[in-house]
Amino acid sequence: MQSRAAWRSLGAVAIAAMTVLTVSTAEAQLGGLYFSGRLVPALGDIDNLESRTTPGGPTAPDTALVDDAVEFVAGASLAAGYDWRDRGWPIRTEVEYRYRYHFDWETFSVADDVFYDASTRYSHALQVNLAYVFGLVQGFDGYVLGGAGWRFSRTEGQEWVRSTNTVVDGNVSTDNTNFIWTLGAGVMWHFAEDWSAELEYRYVDLGTLDFETGTGDRLSGDAYSHDLIVGLVYRL
Repeated sequence: MQSRAAWRSLGAVAIAAMTVLTVSTAEAQLGGLYFSGRLVPALGDIDNLESRTTPGGPTAPDTALVDDAVEFVAGASLAAGYDWRDRGWPIRTEVEYRYRYHFDWETFSVADDVFYDASTRYSHALQVNLAYVFGLVQGFDGYVLGGAGWRFSRTEGQEWVRSTNTVVDGNVSTDNTNFIWTLGAGVMWHFAEDWSAELEYRYVDLGTLDFETGTGDRLSGDAYSHDLIVGLVYRL
């Protein structure tokens, strides 16, 4: 009986020590400069498609356009920021660079018998983010986030006649520079004194994408993305 009591006492001491260590580790993470590397798998889509088949004319909504643009997109980002909780403010501010790779948005027009095989090959984005941070349980923080910035992307592709399966114009590219904005929420786990892990969802408005062929035909639409972010944070 005394042996069991001794083991129970030792276990209680060990749990108390681990609790103190967890609290100390979490407190050590609050505030200061940090850097983050993030993997960003995402689902991208395009809405409000418009087309122009008259060179030089305006684009207009085309109810005959059929969108097959929902696509898995891979990406990664780097961020540098400051956690202002060491100054008594429950916020984080950061600058983030993001690279996205290969977003296909194949679309065809039933009325015009045209198939647009477009692909945004890559994009670079630079944005500023602001997050409000709140405590959850020991060692974990939650946060909500908003951000805005600019994005450069290159779209390449071909224009086909669907009925004859012939290329009207091939291997053309269009560059787009867009204002972007984002809203999101996430959880951060402070698992070591200087290290944290983050899991986050973001909705990103990517602005309007344009694809123009050499014949003057043009396709445009509003692009957006649902991002799942998995990151590793190092605090100085």
